[in-house]
Amino acid sequence: MIEQMVQRFRVEHPDAVAVLLKGSHARGEATPWSDMDFDVLVSAPETEIYRTWLVEVDARLVHISAAVEGIDGWLADADEPSSWSLGLPTAETTRLLWAATDELWQRLDHPAKMHPAASAEVEDSVEAFGKMVSALGKGDAPGLYSNAYKLATLIPTLLVPINDVPPVESPRQAIDAVLAMTNVPAGFREDWLICMGYVDCRDLETTCAAAQRMLLGALALIPPDAEIVGEDIARVMVDGSLERYIHQLREM
Repeated sequence: MIEQMVQRFRVEHPDAVAVLLKGSHARGEATPWSDMDFDVLVSAPETEIYRTWLVEVDARLVHISAAVEGIDGWLADADEPSSWSLGLPTAETTRLLWAATDELWQRLDHPAKMHPAASAEVEDSVEAFGKMVSALGKGDAPGLYSNAYKLATLIPTLLVPINDVPPVESPRQAIDAVLAMTNVPAGFREDWLICMGYVDCRDLETTCAAAQRMLLGALALIPPDAEIVGEDIARVMVDGSLERYIHQLREM
């Protein structure tokens, strides 16, 4: 099936210059229910197309997807954090299946496509907490829980600079890596799981309290270094106004 798809890509995209397999099949972790994911690199710049097939294999349908992208954009994308990584550095396993030239094969034949960690998102984290407090006052459960989730996905960006976090390969591994961090606020594991919604039950008050503990605890641990949090955030961390603002939100 993989070989057939490579040939199909080359026919349907004559400007293709390389085809890579990624995801669970590239990692050797695929199950009978796993999707099959490809990157099809083409010479045309500014190309960004996503394609999907349902192909019958041994009397069952397999979901196959392909990101068709200009090779320059694909290479440049390695400078950006992965969208699924919870802010952690990533090593997206890739298996080069075909390249148009030997030079391209040498450039692309690597075990993984590396991505950096995301920058510390202090302002967005505080903003998400503020929206949680606003939703709490209105009794708006969807508003509170959606922003609790957003805050929980941003908090790891604050903790990565003070933890030794190896690159992760999948969204599931990213969750385990966040929970394995050691330099974290007291009660971080429980508070993070509550805010992510990975618990059997929760309520608005306990979720908001968990978010506040987690946010204040993380801010207490990270240094007010402009290179990590930016000049403006570093300034309000040093003068104490950021912590005061967060406490003020719960008092409103």
